[in-house]
Amino acid sequence: MVNTGFYRLLFTYRSLSAEVPVGHPFQVHQRDYFYKSCAATLLEQKQDRYNLHDAEQYNSFGDLPLTIISGTSPIRIAGFKDLGAGSDYIELIRLLHQDLLKLSCKSKLVKAEKSGHMVPITEPELIVAEIKKLLPIQN
Repeated sequence: MVNTGFYRLLFTYRSLSAEVPVGHPFQVHQRDYFYKSCAATLLEQKQDRYNLHDAEQYNSFGDLPLTIISGTSPIRIAGFKDLGAGSDYIELIRLLHQDLLKLSCKSKLVKAEKSGHMVPITEPELIVAEIKKLLPIQN
């Protein structure tokens, strides 16, 4: 699909995700440039096993602040609802977040209520606000 140009044609008229409007810059860039990054994306996925193994070596961040921002809008499970697995998916996310929150004694979960998986696209201001909270106060 990538080599033939069909991918670009298909996503000219159809959204990559229910969260991303067809004309959104993310959609446009993904559609227009995915063919340039496709090989690298597939190579990166092959490395996931090693990345996950490396991540398993860390069981504590100590008092390093950790903020998890999670989309909680119903759009997050739109594709899973059709499969009848929406509640299972939400439960899995909850359990994974609980595990992550245990990594730091200064962790917190922030719910992005207008977002699904694509929080940087739907609520970028929330991410900026949370980053600012982590920065030392500037005089």
